[in-house]
Parts: sequence; C-alpha cells; structure tokens
Amino acid sequence: MKTGLGARTEWTSAKYDELRLMLEEGKSRKEIAEILGIGRNQLAGAVWRLRLRQKGNLPAKRKPPAMTKSPPIQPKEPKPPKGVPLVDARQDQCRSIVGKWDGLALFCGERTVANTSWCDHHIRLYYTRGRINA
Repeated sequence: MKTGLGARTEWTSAKYDELRLMLEEGKSRKEIAEILGIGRNQLAGAVWRLRLRQKGNLPAKRKPPAMTKSPPIQPKEPKPPKGVPLVDARQDQCRSIVGKWDGLALFCGERTVANTSWCDHHIRLYYTRGRINA
C-alpha cells in the first residue's frame, strides 16, 4: 500500500472535522494538505464533497456598474441626398437618377460627357461597347 502523497486517504469524521476547523481558521489549502499528509487535489476533492468554502480566499463581490442616464437622443433632421431636381438641372448636368427627395427625383448633376446625358461615371455604368445582350 502507498504511503504519503498519492496514497488513498480514508476520510473519517474526525479528519473532516479537523479540515473544517482549519478552513475556518483561514489556513491555506497547501498548509492544510501538509498537516493532514495528503495532496492538494485530495484536499480539493474533500472540500468539494463537503461543499465547504475557505474563509479569506473567497472572491470579492463586485458591485454592479452604476447606471447613468444618458441624454435622450435628439432625432436629426434628414438631409437631402446630393443631387439636383430636374427642374433645376442645366443642360450640361448628368441626368442619372441618384435618389428621391420630397417626392422629386434627384439627378446626379455632374458635368456631362460631350453629346450624352450622363457624366463620365454614369456613362461607364450604362454604356458597354461590343456587349451582346442575349
């Protein structure tokens, strides 16, 4: 039979009482294990089975974070998207529709490419050379 650390320990009621007393005194688990002549894992198992807690080694209770009231969110007035209504568009401004505002269609308004109704960006989007639509 093994002796010392690693040996199977018979837990008697006297040993459990001694363990409870040392835990209440605030001794560390390492000290208790050395006094009882057992390993720390054996001691941890006994403490777990008995549902004991060690005084002084309990985690400090945290206070919940203080709730602070944030100021109410003020709704922002919607800004009109960038663009030009058709009635305000000049002849040299892009006619690509980029959005709607207050029931009006808004057009890009950038300078057009010669002899087209679109700016350089939108002409690349809409016009493709040599593409066959099947």
